[in-house]
Amino acid sequence: MNARNAAVLGVALAILLPAGLALTRAAEPTKTPAPAADVQEVDTFEAVQPPTQPVTFMTLVGRMHPALVHFPIGWLSALALIDVLTFLARRTELNTAGHLLLGASVAALVAAATTGFLRAAQLPSDPCTLHAIALHRNVMLAVFGLALGAAGLRWARSTPLSGVRRVAYLGCVFLAAFLVLLGGHLGGRLVFGDTYLPF
Repeated sequence: MNARNAAVLGVALAILLPAGLALTRAAEPTKTPAPAADVQEVDTFEAVQPPTQPVTFMTLVGRMHPALVHFPIGWLSALALIDVLTFLARRTELNTAGHLLLGASVAALVAAATTGFLRAAQLPSDPCTLHAIALHRNVMLAVFGLALGAAGLRWARSTPLSGVRRVAYLGCVFLAAFLVLLGGHLGGRLVFGDTYLPF
């Protein structure tokens, strides 16, 4: 992918992704309040346990998703900061750190995505949950695509990033760093509910 195509891709993602998020919000199923139940006094309470399923190796790998999602968030955020210092503040001695953080970000995204797909298959299949999973998944796939685009721009040539190639690279990194935070928030809503944070 040359620098011009990468720049066009970055601009297209920056325009289309917010529009897609707005459309998915508009299509979000409405929640109807549950009818009020009669309250009765009881002497004892027994918790209702969900049906148990055997814990297979793949189930266990999927359950590692919450532990692994912090790595792409941390690495991409650190990469954006290092790139500001490297390219905008001209601290060229940090260039190697940027290469390492970009590699760590891509590897962490692969691990988080793999466990995320496995975990999603274990969650309830009601429409609200499926919609929340799809929104989280789509945002995180966009992050993965942007990270791969940034890696292609930075590693495709041995020459230092400059001109349009540098602008396209930084656009991919900053947009990915923003979207990984949004995707993390959407994943948090899956775990803690829609009202956990006031936005």
